[in-house]
Amino acid sequence: MSAPEFSTHESSDQESPQVAPIRFRGALTVADAFAAVSLAQPIGNKIAMWVIRIFLAAVLIYSIWFTVFAYQQENRILARVALAGVVFVLFLIWGVIGREIWYRRRAKQLAKEGKFQYAPSEGEIDDHSIRTKAAIGESTIHWTAFCGYRESARLALLYMQYPASYVIVARSKFGCEQDWTRFLELASRKLKRL
Repeated sequence: MSAPEFSTHESSDQESPQVAPIRFRGALTVADAFAAVSLAQPIGNKIAMWVIRIFLAAVLIYSIWFTVFAYQQENRILARVALAGVVFVLFLIWGVIGREIWYRRRAKQLAKEGKFQYAPSEGEIDDHSIRTKAAIGESTIHWTAFCGYRESARLALLYMQYPASYVIVARSKFGCEQDWTRFLELASRKLKRL
């Protein structure tokens, strides 16, 4: 794979694009960022997380049943051990599910404070590249820098290195549905779907 082509200025001798530029403007939302993380996850990771959640729920139900059974049999030592198991499983569940809840709340709080990592940007997309302007500067990424893409109803991910490095393109940044559709058609012509 060739190295990504980045530049901070446009060449004056470029050919005129074959399609009219597609303009975009706006910032990613917290929901867009989490949707991107979800879309970027390989299906194996998603399945593994659900298996872990189901397993922990089953262990919790069994631990509660076993604790009640031990108390009914008046075996206090066994009941205390089983109760400790229930508490332990609850901590594991909090570690799996609670962490995600905390991340989402923290991201929303940072967005309200204006400290969310995705700054507003604007730019245009054509047959040759994606040009972006933001408060921190300008950049151009040529289509040859990407190795593939994924899409959902909310956004598209353009991969520079699969699966680690991608550019998030949110549907909400396009002025109309037609521009979003044109972008997806262009991405499908230029890149392979991953």
